[in-house]
Amino acid sequence: MPKFAIVSEGPTDQVVLDRVISLICESGFEDDVIVNFAQPIRDETDSNKSEIGGWELVLEYCSTRISDALASNDYVVIQIDTDCGEEVNFGVPLTSGGQDRPFVDLIADVERLIAGKIGEPLFSKFKERFIFAVSVHSLESWLLLYFFSDGRTKNSFEKLQYRFKTKWNYNRFEKEVGCYQLITKKIKQKDLNSFVGGDHSFGVFLKRLTELESLTALIPDDADNGRLNSPAPGENIEARSVDEA
Repeated sequence: MPKFAIVSEGPTDQVVLDRVISLICESGFEDDVIVNFAQPIRDETDSNKSEIGGWELVLEYCSTRISDALASNDYVVIQIDTDCGEEVNFGVPLTSGGQDRPFVDLIADVERLIAGKIGEPLFSKFKERFIFAVSVHSLESWLLLYFFSDGRTKNSFEKLQYRFKTKWNYNRFEKEVGCYQLITKKIKQKDLNSFVGGDHSFGVFLKRLTELESLTALIPDDADNGRLNSPAPGENIEARSVDEA
């Protein structure tokens, strides 16, 4: 059974990614898909509000513990929003010459940033097992597009709240696991297929999922399964198993 580890900004992002990965990938693999939560670990955050996470912890995990996810999973999905791109430690400009930068350029910059955090030789050796989920400008932008055909990418959470209230009579929608579990149940595979390869960051992520190769073709027999986590000179880093959900 193919295993996917999710490294994301928060548990609500994990809820959405879990649903999307399962729907897209289960039709492409003979066995059921298993999704594990690497960052943040769900047991620490499942009490509802997403307070343990953020883009900084995603980058930190990629720098220090990504081999954990590789050691016990076939693929590692790394999700990060671009809305904080201009923060000092993020360093991805959102505009150029007073205009919003194209989403493809933002995705390329963020992927380079993450690859640099993972480091060499680990990234090059296992790059086919990394799946980037760069959401421009937030994962809520994907939900806004999916449910309401609204391609705007700024202030998406507030727009979702308004749409759910006025269109679905949801008087309460917050950044809580329970709320996201409720709405993601409405995501269907046949509808997701229409977004694959679309002119948006959601389409880029979905296309990557549909292009996954079989694991037998992807991982050589002598693969060390991610235990080469580019240590500093003289440092011995041992891979640790990812806690399964």
